Amino acid sequence: MAAAITEKVYPEIRRILQLQLTLMLTIALVAAMAAGYRAAFSALLGGAVAFVPNLLFAALFGRNDPRKNARQVIAAFYRGEIAKLVLTVLLFTAAFRYSEMILWSFFTSFVLVLMMTWFALLLRK
Repeated sequence: MAAAITEKVYPEIRRILQLQLTLMLTIALVAAMAAGYRAAFSALLGGAVAFVPNLLFAALFGRNDPRKNARQVIAAFYRGEIAKLVLTVLLFTAAFRYSEMILWSFFTSFVLVLMMTWFALLLRK
């Protein structure tokens, strides 16, 4: 699914999504080795709460369509941001229903995956 969505998005957005997914899986692997499956699952949940809304944003805003005018681009941006915020709240609510969550693992993954967007934009060529 992610490949189908990112296939038509701007290359920069696609690169950020790929970096976020790689980071999320790496954090989960490190958490699994350091503290076991519950920490790994918590890290996956935290990463997913940051990654999945960005994937939705890419689907709603990031399509590379040269026929769009400025008004359409701005409208798509706002729709994408609103949908991203609503989905983030819903995913946080769902994630906290997992009673065996390890909070340090969840929030470490969430914050680092979220920050990947900022660092990727700062370090772009």
